[in-house]
Parts: sequence; C-alpha cells; structure tokens
Amino acid sequence: MILIYKCRNCSESFTLPFKANDRGELNRKSNLIGVCSSCNYKNELTINKIKAIISPYNNFAYGFALLLNIIIGFLIYYYFDFKLESTNSPWQYYVLSLIFLAPFLFAKVSIENDLKAVQTFNRYYV
Repeated sequence: MILIYKCRNCSESFTLPFKANDRGELNRKSNLIGVCSSCNYKNELTINKIKAIISPYNNFAYGFALLLNIIIGFLIYYYFDFKLESTNSPWQYYVLSLIFLAPFLFAKVSIENDLKAVQTFNRYYV
C-alpha cells in the first residue's frame, strides 16, 4: 500500500515517505508536512485528503509468477523425462499442479491483502 497526496499549489501527486495502516496511526505521526518535488511548496498534510493505492510491486510479483511458471513448464517439458503414465495414484498430476499453483497463490494472497488494506484505509476518515 502506498499513500499519496496532492500538492495544494500545483496539484501534483506524490507519495509519502512513511507508512501507516490506518488514518488513526497516520494522525499520531508527528511530522505531517510534505514538500512537493515539483514546486517545493511545503504542504501541511490533511489526514482525510491522503489516499491509499495498491503497490505496483504486487503486479510485478504476479507477472514474475507467470514468467516463473512458463520457465518451469519449458524446463520440465524439454529437459526432464516427465511422462504422465497411467498408474493407480495420480501423484504426478498433483505434483505438477502444485509446482504451477504455488507462485500464483503467493501473488494472489499478496494482492488481496494489499487490496483489503487499501479499501480499509480509504473507507474510514478521521
């Protein structure tokens, strides 16, 4: 989660250098003055004007999980003699699906947690 604020002078958006889980925690911060990087105007931060957005690193993690699954798939297909033969127990299918599912589950849980935190932050005002 990234906290953003718009400058009162030039309306440029910038990110805050600190993190807070909710507006109450943000209210307890002592230095609520932000300096705009484009016009150098010192803004006194109004807590209810600060918005939270989803971190772009989560989208990167989801793309990285997709790339990792493609690479693992090609390695299994070309370099390992992984043949799915019919046996009594389909453990090979379970292992293969777990290998492909684990990175996506990690990225999805991370994105959902960040989305919940953003919605909670933006819903409640002080």
